[in-house]
Amino acid sequence: MTRTPSPGTSVRFRSPRDAALGLVLVVIASLAMIAMRHLRFGSLQQMEAGFLPITTAFLLLVIGVMKIVQGYLVDGEPIEGERIIPLLSTLAGISVFALMIERLGLPISVIALVVVCSIGIEGANIRQALLLAVLLAAGCVGLFIYALRLPFGIFPW
Repeated sequence: MTRTPSPGTSVRFRSPRDAALGLVLVVIASLAMIAMRHLRFGSLQQMEAGFLPITTAFLLLVIGVMKIVQGYLVDGEPIEGERIIPLLSTLAGISVFALMIERLGLPISVIALVVVCSIGIEGANIRQALLLAVLLAAGCVGLFIYALRLPFGIFPW
């Protein structure tokens, strides 16, 4: 005899870490698919600009759903509180970079990415983070703008 949950009971994940990862992947894939909705998909014979990114986002969505199901069905480790801050600062850093790159240019976006991500590192030294940020920004400008000639803006003005 199977037991059906009574109204008001919550879903209990046996592996909250896997379920949380799955949720993050589903959110990222969904946002990517929304951002790429204007791209033409094409077909296997004649791929358009959206074929690869949309397919990749869809696969990420499928993997996310699989991780959520795995979190429900398979025993795993709980989410440790001290690991949430680095995860959130990394996601925030990537989001800040994505929001800034077109408006403020590559170097400022890279510096913001490194500074925001360093917030989640216990015992991080702000001077070291700023030095690393400036060096990475210079390296990114040299590689992506000058060596590879990618159309990124250097500065907003």
